[in-house]
Amino acid sequence: MKLSTISRSSICAIVLVLLCTRVIAGQGEWVLEKDTDGVRVYTRSVPGWSVRQFRGVVEIEARVESLLALLDDNASCPRWIHNCISSELLERSDTHRKYSYMQTKAPWPVKKRDTILITTTTITDDHVEITGIAEPDYLPQDRKFVRIPKQEIRWELTPMRNGYVQVVFESKFDPGGSVPDWALNRTLIDTPFNTLTHMRLLVQEPEYRDTELGR
Repeated sequence: MKLSTISRSSICAIVLVLLCTRVIAGQGEWVLEKDTDGVRVYTRSVPGWSVRQFRGVVEIEARVESLLALLDDNASCPRWIHNCISSELLERSDTHRKYSYMQTKAPWPVKKRDTILITTTTITDDHVEITGIAEPDYLPQDRKFVRIPKQEIRWELTPMRNGYVQVVFESKFDPGGSVPDWALNRTLIDTPFNTLTHMRLLVQEPEYRDTELGR
């Protein structure tokens, strides 16, 4: 009986260690970094990425069609996406897939960045998801910028019953080159917070508010 009890205890301990190891080796839990004016910002570590992933969440009083119109408007980028200098549509393969080029500011002495993203929009009955992945070799590099070599983004728009839409904005990236920790840490918080804050304001303008989109 004693040996049986010891064996069971040992097995339980081994299982616990294995479970803990799997958690440590996998993606980290989301950690709330900021909760201000209805915008929540989280970060977490992700295996294979040196920079933590960020996640911004907000509820916006708007229609999904209006938010999609804003997200699809490259020219509006400097008005609401944090640190955006400019954004240009390079190619649209169909109504749900496009290639875009964006230039972004960086705090001194960090060099400005540019990125090329392929984004795909998926519309279902209960939400819209936009996913993007970097294609750094799509265009020749501009020496005035550091090309972001690796990036993934995700937008999720989920209509709510009260006339609001829950907006989730996530991104993980390799900034390329050398970036001090203080600049990275600031970017991880400021990018989702400022982007969602400005999105909430800009989507109320008539050119987006009154948009009607077909599937």
